[in-house]
Amino acid sequence: MHATGGSNDTDDLSTPAAIAEVARARGLDFVVLTDHSNATGSMPCDAGAGDVEDCPNQGPEFTHADTAQTLTAPGFLMVVGSEISPISRLDGPGPPTGHIGCLPPPSGRFAFDGAFVDRPPGAVTNADAAGQCREANGFAVLNHPYAFASWVRADWTTTDVDGVEVWNGGSGWDAWDEQSLKAWECLAIRALDQGRLPPVPIGASDVHRVHTPADSDSPTDPPLGRPRTSVQAPDLSWSSLHAVLAGGGPVVLHEDDTWLTPTGGRTPSAGRVEVRQLHVADSGCDPAKADDGGPAHHDVTASQDVPAGEFALELEYPEAPHYLFLTRDDLPAIQAGDVAFAGPYGLAR
Repeated sequence: MHATGGSNDTDDLSTPAAIAEVARARGLDFVVLTDHSNATGSMPCDAGAGDVEDCPNQGPEFTHADTAQTLTAPGFLMVVGSEISPISRLDGPGPPTGHIGCLPPPSGRFAFDGAFVDRPPGAVTNADAAGQCREANGFAVLNHPYAFASWVRADWTTTDVDGVEVWNGGSGWDAWDEQSLKAWECLAIRALDQGRLPPVPIGASDVHRVHTPADSDSPTDPPLGRPRTSVQAPDLSWSSLHAVLAGGGPVVLHEDDTWLTPTGGRTPSAGRVEVRQLHVADSGCDPAKADDGGPAHHDVTASQDVPAGEFALELEYPEAPHYLFLTRDDLPAIQAGDVAFAGPYGLAR
């Protein structure tokens, strides 16, 4: 998400203090501010007019790091990272370069005090951006590999990341999120074939205007907290949250009062839980199949209708890697009935 003073495409009202107030009112325990990198240090304003991001603010890279620390209090945590934002050209949409959400190291603050390099246009790939994040000891998340804005999409097949944003804020789960999920499935399979943990799935609101009403259905102006990522951690510290994310989970991506575990959960309305098993034995996962609505890289090995409220799953889970997907069929068509998922599970640690 983005804050005034770090990303200038906000409403000038999205201060860290306002973000903290709205976040707490909406039941969020933690937020990570990730303002665009070229808004906060690495691009001179005379480098060219018409940039899609925020030239005027020139740094430092982690504008609100001190403020976030003062806003952290019992029951609420705020930390600051960056969204490294390369672009291929300034004179209109070009080949996608993607954005990398660079979350801070376990301490919650970067020792790195320079600027991430995201320019000149066409010189920095999203793989380069992920490498810069990791060199700064950050946790690299491939943000919105598919999106309505073509220039922020990513060639995810060439990027090594710690996480993938498979659910980006908007009017709800949509076709771009569905494609991003398929990309994550492919990256997870690739990692497992190489004996590594897969990147952790992330859901984030990508909000730029914190006072957008919670029930807004605008695809370009999402409300804070929809969707959100819940992390099962021993305490509310960034070191604990980071450890869970770095270990692959468990996490739940959702937009309401929903939680899922390998054996049950809670949901505010009736739905159906699917056990989706990754095609790990198929090392030929073709990344191109994730494009243009291609087939998913999973089998639904079991499904069960669940009522509103708490429920238990009476399923025998396979040892193969899988994740749980909660669907509801009474949602608008753009959301395809899909509102939450958790995992992956069944992985060798």
